[in-house]
Amino acid sequence: MSISEIIKEEENNLQNIIFHKEGMFWRAYEHSAYQVVTHLKELKVIKKCFKVAGNKEIVFVGVPQKTLSEIAANKPITENADKRITMKLETPLIEDEYNSWKNNIQLVADKVQNAESNEEDVKKMIKNFNVAASTPIDCMLFLTKIQNMI
Repeated sequence: MSISEIIKEEENNLQNIIFHKEGMFWRAYEHSAYQVVTHLKELKVIKKCFKVAGNKEIVFVGVPQKTLSEIAANKPITENADKRITMKLETPLIEDEYNSWKNNIQLVADKVQNAESNEEDVKKMIKNFNVAASTPIDCMLFLTKIQNMI
């Protein structure tokens, strides 16, 4: 399923959490991401502009399979496919609360402004990154950030 299709589906999703398998992680976007952090587990939320979605600001969270199994253990699963899991919630999403939450999340910058300092910035970031104290998601986000800088 493409990001555009996921976002379109999320526009009408008011009472489900939908996770999509992407690589080693399960991601929840937009309304589903909000429902995850308010009903299941406080996670780091990422907000990025996606070109394929018309440069729209999209929020999402990601978890590995083990974490998903732990946080979803007591929730009714209505769909369990290879690349998609849907959980039904008892309370529907309140759009105003969601919009307020989304507006308070800081946008992740995709590129470094000064190209000349780019190489030095990347070297410093790699040198200072503490792998031992980081989760797999932190490492993935760090690598994504580095990739977007170069």
